[in-house]
Amino acid sequence: MAAQDASDPVADDEIVLKHVTERSGWYDPARDPSLSWVAFRPNKDDVSGMSVWRAKYKTAEDVARLAARWSNRKDQKYYVLSLRVGDLRRIGIQVSFTHDEGKGETGHASLTTLNTATYDSEKNRIREMAERVCKELVLRVDGPFGSFEERDQDRFQSA
Repeated sequence: MAAQDASDPVADDEIVLKHVTERSGWYDPARDPSLSWVAFRPNKDDVSGMSVWRAKYKTAEDVARLAARWSNRKDQKYYVLSLRVGDLRRIGIQVSFTHDEGKGETGHASLTTLNTATYDSEKNRIREMAERVCKELVLRVDGPFGSFEERDQDRFQSA
């Protein structure tokens, strides 16, 4: 992946990646629909928006490894969803470059519309958006990735 300044504007034709834990049950390839809208419901940590990663800087496996490292759950398995930025914007979800809260990683972005305050005040609208993302906008799902060892985590320190 490109090791450059990732503060450039996020373009409509870019792909962003979002992890979903296998344990959550939010994604199940045997179920119809396979992805639950809850995967895009903001939680208390999504103050400035829901975290995603720009595919031009991270692979799906990189995103899963980062999720495992930051959750301190290296035994967990993760699916990684691919979404086109222009598709998200078309339904009203804004995507912006954001710093990764000091975690030292390149390529972090946020789905800024999907934040805690907006969800608290506009639950129905956010749920409708989340349902559309799940039904219409996920381009692919990779994984599950998991069982990451400590030595695997070190490779991101220099990314």
